Amino acid sequence: MTLMPGHLSEEQQKILRPVALAYRRVMRAPKEPAATRAEAARRAQKRHEDALAAATAEYRRLSPFATGDRLAVSGEVNRMIAAAINSDPEWFWRGPDV
Repeated sequence: MTLMPGHLSEEQQKILRPVALAYRRVMRAPKEPAATRAEAARRAQKRHEDALAAATAEYRRLSPFATGDRLAVSGEVNRMIAAAINSDPEWFWRGPDV
């Protein structure tokens, strides 16, 4: 099953866009050149971790249901990002930041 925005609760759908944009802004930030493939992989992993942290912070700011359970919040944020990407990959990766 492909996760789409319709699979999310109404409350999650309300905050889907800002959470997805927080992730996307970090992932689309200019990349520094890497000398090796290993260094490029480490930087990509760090960028992904930073993007998830930004999306999680946005989720915690906007969601009245954000709990102290880091694993549950991480799962919700990842589901929201996946739904946004699956809904319109072209917009997610190449659309305007608004």
